Amino acid sequence: MGTRTILRARGRSADSYHPDGRGAGPIARGELPRRTMRGAPARRTLDLRGRSSGFPAFDAWRRCGVSSRLFREAFQLLAEGLLQRMDFEVCVISALRDDHMVVVAVAGSDAARERLLGARTPLARMEDELAIAETWGSLCFVPAERLDPDAEVFGWVPDIEESDEADAWHPLDLLFVPLRDAAGQLRGMLSLDLPRSRRRPDAQTREFLDEAVRQAMPALLMSMEQESLAERVRLATAAREAVRGIASDEPIDRIADIVLPAVMHGFGAEGAWLRTFDEDGSQSIWSGLGTGEVLPQSLVHLVEGVYRECWNEQVTSLVGAGIEPPAILTDEQATEIDEHLCSLGIASLLCVPLGLGNECLGVLSLARRPDDPPWSSVERDEAFDLGKDIGRALANARSYDREQRIIARLREVDAYKSQVIRTLAHELRNPLGAVAGHAELATRATYADDVRRSLDAIRIGTARMEGLVEDLLMLSAVTDPGAPLSPEPVDLAGLAAEAALVQQALAESAGLVLETDLPDEAVLALGDPDELDRVCANLLGNAIKYTPAGGIVTISARNAGDEVVLQCTDTGLGISEEDQKRLFEEFFRSTDPEAASHPGTGLGLAIVHRIVERHRGSIGVESKLGQGSTFSVRLPRA
Repeated sequence: MGTRTILRARGRSADSYHPDGRGAGPIARGELPRRTMRGAPARRTLDLRGRSSGFPAFDAWRRCGVSSRLFREAFQLLAEGLLQRMDFEVCVISALRDDHMVVVAVAGSDAARERLLGARTPLARMEDELAIAETWGSLCFVPAERLDPDAEVFGWVPDIEESDEADAWHPLDLLFVPLRDAAGQLRGMLSLDLPRSRRRPDAQTREFLDEAVRQAMPALLMSMEQESLAERVRLATAAREAVRGIASDEPIDRIADIVLPAVMHGFGAEGAWLRTFDEDGSQSIWSGLGTGEVLPQSLVHLVEGVYRECWNEQVTSLVGAGIEPPAILTDEQATEIDEHLCSLGIASLLCVPLGLGNECLGVLSLARRPDDPPWSSVERDEAFDLGKDIGRALANARSYDREQRIIARLREVDAYKSQVIRTLAHELRNPLGAVAGHAELATRATYADDVRRSLDAIRIGTARMEGLVEDLLMLSAVTDPGAPLSPEPVDLAGLAAEAALVQQALAESAGLVLETDLPDEAVLALGDPDELDRVCANLLGNAIKYTPAGGIVTISARNAGDEVVLQCTDTGLGISEEDQKRLFEEFFRSTDPEAASHPGTGLGLAIVHRIVERHRGSIGVESKLGQGSTFSVRLPRA
């Protein structure tokens, strides 16, 4: 005995299964979807707006919107309504999903519902039953005697006695209706079992059943179409969420890797291509199928105009055999595109412009095969919104790439500047050393006062130049992007205490009070000890230089959560708000005449700033003219 459609079957198959593991066996199998090119005729859909479907429950459901639960309830209500009108005891509705027939509703028998609901069967197993079925208008009937008597029975079989009467309904009889849409595509199956009369339908009953099925067909197909569309929209929405999750620093290659699989799955596309219009006028393409181009090379640059026009008009474009081409294309060009797509087995290509603001940044092309559903207006709207999200991601990627190029260029400039400074400093160091050495030797002899003053001036000037050279070498070291930092735990309180001790004599000679505010416990920062020692020395030296006699300079250090804080406070001249904006620039000198009267290189605070940045810390200043300054350095705690 052969397979029994929908309700039960003979001959167990691994191709059929139930979602919870119960083997429901092969369910109905109908004719495979016809592979026809769609497009020339406008898409024909069942339009039930403004009139009743004949099923009040369905009309109410249609008005209130869609959800998975509502679809299940709608199919169940339709099955129950059909059962009442057709004088049968069992009615089963199956819907086509991913090349499988899936039982979505069972009415009339709890046992049948328990056994069959959710069961799936591949389409490939339906041809045999259609081949042996009798055709009664829209109905197909397979009498039990046409089935293989030796096949194993499984699934659900009604518990009724077999009868020898010629027109008696046999437990293995099957009556079903293939549900096809206006394009002839198989969308589902309707199966009936157990007539209340327990008789096979006679001619009059068949005519009644055929008419009843034809009346119910629009509601059934509309339900299946709406469910299919809702599922596609749900997946498209999921694709949008995946795109919106792209990080702002993702490169375009990574965006393509995320976008193409997401949109192919989300929109049920057989292929996807992402083309970007690069800033230098070139174009780049990524393919979801491993093929480089979906359009003829001769038309690649022409259709760029189509995409830009679509972005300006805020619409998508659809091309393919029998589809009205965009106005910008000639008939010959449209024909060339159609023939090229047809050679690839593509029935339609949805072109989605990608952009941000007034700029079109690229296009996303989504392909469907001849047996795929046509693009709905809802899907096209979802695709256009997705194009905005992808456009935003592409714009971010461009900006990030531009920033990275600028950063790389700045690093090159920094490295070059460091090399120049380092070379210059080394070239100055040797002759300065010679001048300083000879000046020191010369001071040991006895000279006239004017000669000695000249020697003192040489010695002081040489010392300043040597200080400048040392500052230049330090600046070169801490600004060189190729110079690695090897951080280790450093006691910042200990460094501050040593710096204060070293500069105590200088502070006293300037008539200042130098104070420390340091805890007994270690204040461990993560960094380079020599560089952090330079931070302490420069901050103290800067405070002492610009604080008049009688003032106070204080250096402190403390732990602050996952950071350590070093502060240097003085009661000195203070810094104007305008000068604070440029305070940490190399060679910057204050615009305040009193501060400018003190000699300096303008590198001390710049070096501090560079060292702190290099240690992933921060530095800030609080100051007002005439009220002193407080410099605060925050560094990662070890």
